Amino acid sequence: MNNRPNAQKYYYMLVTKDKYRLPLIVCDTAQELADIVGVSVKAIYKEIERENKGLYQAKFIRVLRG
Repeated sequence: MNNRPNAQKYYYMLVTKDKYRLPLIVCDTAQELADIVGVSVKAIYKEIERENKGLYQAKFIRVLRG
């Protein structure tokens, strides 16, 4: 977990790939999500990066905690 005082906190999610983007799994860390889903943390970050660049609709997303 990030110990910087001003670091932003996120939820990492596995979502449906339809227009509704419903959350299937919600975790506090990418590592926790990777362990549950059975993929590497790098794969999750790569999909999030592609989603943020608008390259395609990823099944993994990162949402800022409110």
